[in-house]
Amino acid sequence: MTTTVNIEVSRGGRSGRNYCISTFTRARVCANADIQELRPLRPPTGWLLPVPDPSDCPWCGRDICEGCATLPTWMPPPALLDLAMELYGLGYVPLPLGADKRPIRKWGAWRFARPTAAEVKTLFNGCDPAGIGVVCGRPHDLVIVDADDEISWTWARTYLPAVRGTRTRRGGHLHFRHPVGPVVILTHCGKGAIVPAPGVTLDIKGVASYAVAPYSAHPSGHVYEPLGDWTRSVSDLPILPESIARLSMWKPRPKPAPQRLGDADDAVAGLAAYIRKRGGVPAEGAGSDCFVFEAAAWAKTNTVTHEQDFTAEIRRSRPEFTTEWVGSKWHSARGAR
Repeated sequence: MTTTVNIEVSRGGRSGRNYCISTFTRARVCANADIQELRPLRPPTGWLLPVPDPSDCPWCGRDICEGCATLPTWMPPPALLDLAMELYGLGYVPLPLGADKRPIRKWGAWRFARPTAAEVKTLFNGCDPAGIGVVCGRPHDLVIVDADDEISWTWARTYLPAVRGTRTRRGGHLHFRHPVGPVVILTHCGKGAIVPAPGVTLDIKGVASYAVAPYSAHPSGHVYEPLGDWTRSVSDLPILPESIARLSMWKPRPKPAPQRLGDADDAVAGLAAYIRKRGGVPAEGAGSDCFVFEAAAWAKTNTVTHEQDFTAEIRRSRPEFTTEWVGSKWHSARGAR
C-alpha cells in the first residue's frame, strides 16, 4: 500500500528533462516503511527518465509501490534551487555548494541568523552549484551527526533515535533538533570527533558549520541519498540524545586553584623568585609603581606573605623606597585570599 500526497512535477528546463518542484513535502511515501529503520526515500514517478519497473517496493519489499524510482545521478541548478526552497520551508538554511563541497557564496552572516526566502533565492541565482549544504547550530535548531565509516554508521542507526538522515559515500548523516536550555553544541570533526563507544567515531555538525544535503553530487560521482521522513519540519525532529550532547556541548574550563605557599619562609622565597623572574624591581620612574602593585597582588593571591615581609623583600632590592610607600601599594592591591 502507498500513500500519495500531492505530487507535483514541473516539465521543462534543459533538454526537456523533468525537474521536481516539490521534493520532500509533497512526495509519495510508502505506508509500509518503518521510519525508525531509515529506509531510503524514493522520489515519485516523473523525476527520472526512464522509470524502472521494480518487482517489489525498494522500501518495504512487499507489493509494487507505484511511483517508486531510483535516485537521480544529477539534478541541474534549476532543480537544486527548487530543492533549496523546499529545504528552507522545512526550517533549514540552504547554501549552494561547489563540486568540492565548499560553499560558493559568502554565508558568514547566516551562521547565527536565519535569512529570508528572497535572500536564499538571491544566493542561488547566477551560480552553478553541484549540491546544497544546510547550516547547523543552535541559531538554526539543528545538529547533524556524521558517521564516516560503516561501523560508526551502523552504531548510529542502531542506538540513536533518528527519523531523518542522508546516506553518504562511506556512511551517513542523522538530523536532530538542537537541545533546549543553556546548551551549545560545538562542531567536532576529524581528530576532534567524539567517541561514544569503542570503535565508533562521530563528527558533530554544530555551531557555525554545515552539512551536505540530499541529492548533492559528491566529487566521486556519488549522490547523497535521503533517508527516513522528510515531511516534518526541523522543529519536529527528535532532540539530540543526551549521551551525544554531553560529549559535544560547550563546557567552561575550570580555573585551576592557585597553589599558595604555606609558611612564611616559603612565602618569602616564592616572592623573591617572582621578583627575579620578572627581572627585579625597577628603579623609581622606570615602572616601579606598577611593578610593586602587581607584586603585592601576586603575593596576596599565591602566598601567605605579610605586609612587613613584603616590604622587607621589596626594600632589599630598592632600599630607597620608603616603608610607607611600599605599604601603600600593599594595601591598594587585592588578591584571592
